[in-house]
Amino acid sequence: MSLPYVAQAQALGSELERLLRLYRPASFALLGCSGGNGLERVDPMLTRRVVALDVNPEYVRATAARFGRSFSCFEPLVCDISLVEAAPFRPVDLLFAGLLLEYVPLLPALRLVRSGLESGGIFGCVFQRESSSLGHVSPSPYASLSLLSPHMTTLARDDVEDAAGRCGLRAGAVRDLRMPNGKILVSQVYEAE
Repeated sequence: MSLPYVAQAQALGSELERLLRLYRPASFALLGCSGGNGLERVDPMLTRRVVALDVNPEYVRATAARFGRSFSCFEPLVCDISLVEAAPFRPVDLLFAGLLLEYVPLLPALRLVRSGLESGGIFGCVFQRESSSLGHVSPSPYASLSLLSPHMTTLARDDVEDAAGRCGLRAGAVRDLRMPNGKILVSQVYEAE
């Protein structure tokens, strides 16, 4: 994701940083934490509580090793969000999911998001827009990434907004992010009602 012609990791980091600066949350959750990518952008003097959640226990362990002592309250959690009905953590002010919604059932994931947010809390997400000309997974020297393609569903912005609305999330600012390889990512903000 960080290869120069893909640049998705850089885009996700920039979007997360933009949201952190804009909303200045006291508490924050990163869904699909991977190895903690993006948490270096969180100001521990401002954001005292951080939740890092992923389905992969190794990713959660790596995130805890990298960032476990960086925040007053750090909560690393292993969780398959497609199997739970509510967030396995106390609600937060800001929740972020970058390139995750394409890999999970949308409505259950958004229900979990809503249950994980304080009233008035913000959900920032980035997802890959539908494209008839580009493949799901960008070509790279890492052939094993092609295994992800059958598990990914590209999303239409209207479908995400509709599902979010049914889960108590009101659509806010949206913008497109054009990647060097031609893919378009959608950055969308929602407010918990």
